Order: sequence, then C-alpha cells, then structure tokens
Amino acid sequence: MYELSGDALGLLFHRRPLRRTRLPARPGKTQHAKVPGKTQGKKKQAVIDQACCSRFLRERELFSEPAQSARNSSEQFVELTRIRRTMLVVLGAVLTVGGCTSGTADKADGTAGGTAGGAPATPAAGPAATLMMDDITAVFENGATVPQYAYITDLHDGCGYTAGWVGFCSQSGDMLGLVKSYNAVAPHNVLAKYTAVLQRLADSGSEDTGALGEAFVRDWKKAALDPAFRRLQIKVGHATYLTPAMKLSAQEGVKSALGLENLFDTGLMMGQASGDCDGMVKIAQETDKVLGGNPASGVNEAKWLARFNAVRQQHMKHPCTPDRKNDWPQAVDRSQALQELADHGEWDLKAPLTVSADFKISISKPQD
Repeated sequence: MYELSGDALGLLFHRRPLRRTRLPARPGKTQHAKVPGKTQGKKKQAVIDQACCSRFLRERELFSEPAQSARNSSEQFVELTRIRRTMLVVLGAVLTVGGCTSGTADKADGTAGGTAGGAPATPAAGPAATLMMDDITAVFENGATVPQYAYITDLHDGCGYTAGWVGFCSQSGDMLGLVKSYNAVAPHNVLAKYTAVLQRLADSGSEDTGALGEAFVRDWKKAALDPAFRRLQIKVGHATYLTPAMKLSAQEGVKSALGLENLFDTGLMMGQASGDCDGMVKIAQETDKVLGGNPASGVNEAKWLARFNAVRQQHMKHPCTPDRKNDWPQAVDRSQALQELADHGEWDLKAPLTVSADFKISISKPQD
C-alpha cells in the first residue's frame, strides 16, 4: 500500500480552486448551488444566478486561486496548472495501487484540552465516523444523505462540467485525474474515450463542455453505477480534503470526530492549503491566536471549536477569496449546522444524526 504524505498532498492541491458552497434548500425557494473557492455548489439541480456565476471554485476543485496578488499573474497560473496536472496523474497512479489513508488512519495524537462541558478526548475518524462525515458532505452538497456519484452538470461557473461526490471539474484537471485513475483500474470503462479531450481541456484550462458533449453526461452516469468508480471518487475526495484535515487535527490536538468534521468541511469548502486566505489552516491559526492556544496546549476543545466556527463564519461573510463575496455569506448555515451538533453533544457523530440549521436532514444509516 502506498500513501500520499500530507506534504505531498499540499503540493498536489496547493492552488486548486476552492470548493463550491451550496445553499441548503429553503422551503418555498429554489435552491441555488453555492460555490466555495472552487465551484462549490455541486449537486443540486440548482438555479445559478449569472451575477454570482464566477465561482470557479470547485475546490472541488484543485484549482483555487485565493486572492493573493502574486497569483494574478497569468504566467504563474499557467505554471501552477502544469504542476497540478502532473501531480494529479501521480495521485491517480497512487490511488490505483492502493493508496490514500482516509477515515481509519492517521488518527490524531496528543490529548484534547479537557472534557468538562466539551468534546471527549477520543481519537477521530473511525470507520463509522468517516461514513457519517461523507454523508454530512452529501447533505451540504446535494441535500441528500448519501454521496451523489452520478451528479453532473454545467454550472456555468468557469469549471466546465462539475460532477461526482465532491464536484470534479473538467476545467481544472481533477476530473482528468479521476478518469485516469479509473482507466488504470478498468481500461475499457465508458469514460476512457474522453481522456484525450479532458487532457486538452485541462491543459488549456478551458471551461468549454462542447467537446465532451451531452454523451459525456450520460456516460458519467453510467460509470457511476460501477462500484470501482464510486470507490475512486471517495478515495480522491478523502485524499484531497480529509487527509489534510486529519493532519491539521493532529497538530491542533482536535480529538473528536465532530472536530475533525469541522476541519474537513472547512477545507473542502474554503480551501485546505496554508496559502488559502479563507481556508481551514488560516481559520485554525486565527482561532489559536484569539484563545492563546489550542486543544493540544490545553484549551478545551468545545471552546476552541465554537471560536473556530465564529471565525469561519466571519470569513464566509467577508471573504478575501475572489468571487466568493456573493455566495459564501449565504452559506453560513453550513457552519451553524456543525456548531449545533456540538451544542447538542454529538461529538462522536453517531447515528441517527440530524443536520439542522436550514438543512433539517436526518442520517439514520451512514453509508458510502
């Protein structure tokens, strides 16, 4: 079994677009897909406001350009695209061989900062908790209780086709990486014939979906019926977001499954790299500064997590990430829902679990 180290993953996904953020469905209203750093509102058959349409986030995928002026250079962007594309191919090969550690591995070390009125000092990311985290992602992304592997649409947000559990994008190259991984496992799969076109789209950073055509949509849905393709979607999603979240949880001393879910969701939606100005690392650093420490240094985890969510919500309301000013402020209920779980003592993420705020969806049987 081969593993991708946290550092390797950092290089791999350093500059991908942040994930989309999808607004939860509201009674009597059409749900709009919300796009965090990359194009986040991935799975709802959402009505996309053209005014907000620049959500190139789909952290989902790996091509986020958080608002740093140095990144505004087209030459640097092209170079980063080349690097990212190369690393995605490496990821595909590694995942095919047997690859990423997610969910059951890399459990945080250290002791949580006390349990009085807060999170238990137990390891995060056991198999059951990981399944629940995947399903919470499905709630936030699609208003569903299980990952939506067959989802695919053109959100007209700069990402081309956005598809799968976490919204792989044809423009950014992560969809290409996933398909190449699938080719290695099943050379004659229904998506293999699109590899060259996906390569061209990734090389040019094109959001054009015309070359793939409507047949690609049908074939993606067919591929989603294959258990091997579904497993690869989970592996790539975990390698991209859960593994970096586990690394950060170990550094911060976050021990509960719910604490890890907060980091995972923040990284997935707002960026997992240290350079993401609204990302999980930045928010954790700001939380540590306000509290004068973290659970690893003795701060109560419940107190730390409440502050983390408060800081996250401020970033969502006033993001420095380009093109997120219209959609992220409307998606704060994502963070609010996670904080409500903490307020109700759901630290272990055990079923049945109700994701509240504006979602109000119950997960009775966690599954991928």
